[in-house]
Amino acid sequence: MMGSPDEPAHVVRAASVARGQWIGTSTIVQDGERVDVARVPETLVFPEVPCFAHRDSTTPACELPQDGRGDVLVDVQSLAARYNPAFYAIVGLPTLVAPGRSTVYVMRFLTVAMVAGLLTLAAIALREAAANRWGFVGLGYAVTPMALFLSGSVNPNAVEVAAGAALWATLLGWFGRPDPALDRGRALRATVAAAALVSARPLGPLFLVLIVAGALLVVPKGGFRRVVRVCRSAAFAVAAVTIACVGWTLSVGTLQTSTVEYPEFESVRRYLYTMILSLDDFNRQMIGVLGWLDTPLLSHAYDVWFAMFGFLVVAALAVGEMRHRILLLGLVALTALVPIAVQLPAAPELGIVWQGRYLLPLAVGVPLAAGWVLSASHAWSEAMRSRWATGLPLVVLAVLQVTAFWWALHRNVIGIDEGWIGFEPLWQPPLGWVTLTLAYVASVAIWTVVLATQVEPRVESIVRETERRLRSVDAAA
Repeated sequence: MMGSPDEPAHVVRAASVARGQWIGTSTIVQDGERVDVARVPETLVFPEVPCFAHRDSTTPACELPQDGRGDVLVDVQSLAARYNPAFYAIVGLPTLVAPGRSTVYVMRFLTVAMVAGLLTLAAIALREAAANRWGFVGLGYAVTPMALFLSGSVNPNAVEVAAGAALWATLLGWFGRPDPALDRGRALRATVAAAALVSARPLGPLFLVLIVAGALLVVPKGGFRRVVRVCRSAAFAVAAVTIACVGWTLSVGTLQTSTVEYPEFESVRRYLYTMILSLDDFNRQMIGVLGWLDTPLLSHAYDVWFAMFGFLVVAALAVGEMRHRILLLGLVALTALVPIAVQLPAAPELGIVWQGRYLLPLAVGVPLAAGWVLSASHAWSEAMRSRWATGLPLVVLAVLQVTAFWWALHRNVIGIDEGWIGFEPLWQPPLGWVTLTLAYVASVAIWTVVLATQVEPRVESIVRETERRLRSVDAAA
C-alpha cells in the first residue's frame, strides 16, 4: 500500500474531488508558502512518504496499524490539489461508498481498467493495419515494467502513458495507411486517446502536439489534404477538451515556491551540465526504477532492454524512408530535449525534480514508430519471414517483465539485500507472494501469446494459404 511515488497525495486528491472539492476546501499560508487543504475520510490519510520508501532493506512490515474511521472527515494537506480533476473524479468514486484501506485497491483496479482499455485501443489500431507484424513487437516494448508498475497504483501518469501508446498506434495507422472504411472508428479512438492524454497531467497538451506532428511524417505523398478532411471532426473535439484542460492549468496555477532554493541552476551552463549527466538515469527510470524510485531493476535487464530498443530503431533507420528517419531521430532527440526544456524555468526554485516516467507518454512512440516502419518495409518483411524473427523478441520481453516483477517483489518481501525469499518472509502482500508470482507469470505468458498470434496478420496468412494451395494444384497437375 502506498508503494508507488506520490500515491498518498493522489488518494487524497481523488477522495476530495469525489466530494466536490475541486481545489480542496481552503488554502492557507504555512512557512511563507501556500498550502492547499482538503477534507477527506480519516481512513484515507496516509503518511506523505511511507516508512519503507528510500530504504531498500526495509519492508512494508514497518507500517503501523492504521487508525481512523471512514465516516470521520479530517483536514489534510493536499499536495496534488491543483491537478486536473478528470482522472480523480473516476478513481475517487469508491471512496464515497466505503472509504478505508481496502478501498484503495478498488481505486487501483479502476486505474487498471482505464489503462487496459487504452492499450486495447492501441492493439486494435495495430491489428487493423495489414502486415503489421513488428508493430506488435513495438507495442510489447512500449509497455515497460515502469508502465505496468504505475498501472497498479492510484496515479494519473499510468493513464497518460497508455493514452500516449493508444494515440501513437492509432495515428500511425490512420495517417500512414488510409482506409475510408476505417476512418470513423479511427477518429473515435483517436479522440478518446487524445482526451485521456491531455486531461491526465499538465504536460499532456504538449505531448499531444508532438505526437500529432510526429505521426504526420508518415502521411503518404499527396495525402495531407485527405488527412485534414477526415480528421476535422476529431480535431475539433480534441481541441475543445485540450482548451478546457489548458484553461484549468492556467487558472488554478501551481504552488511552486518563488524562492530561489537552488541558485546554482540560475547558471544555464551548470543546469545543462547537470541535466545531461542525469539523462541516463531518466532513461533507466522509463524502463523501470520501481518503488519510490528506490528499486532499480537488475543491471542486465536494462542492457537487454536498450539492446532491443536499439535493434528496432537502427533496423527502422536502415530500411525506412527519409521522413521515417526524421521521425525516429526526432523522437530520440526529444527524449533528451523535452526534460531539459520543460524544467529549465523552474530549476532555480525546485531543483532537478524530473523523473523518467514523466516522458513515457511521448517516448512509447519510439518502439511503436520503429515497429510501424519495419512493418511498412517489404524488403524487411521478406528478410524476416520466419516466426522466430518476431517471436524471439517477444520471448525476451516476457523474461524481462517477469524478472522485473520478481525483483520488485523481492525488495518488498524481504529487502533488497537478502537472499532467497522463502515461505516465511518478513512481509507478505495480499494473497501471498507465491500466488502473486504465479499469477503474474501466467498473465505475462498470456500477453506474450496474444502478441505472438498477432504477428501473423490476416493478409499475410491469406497470401501464404493461397500460395500453398497453388503449389498443391501445380503438384496435382
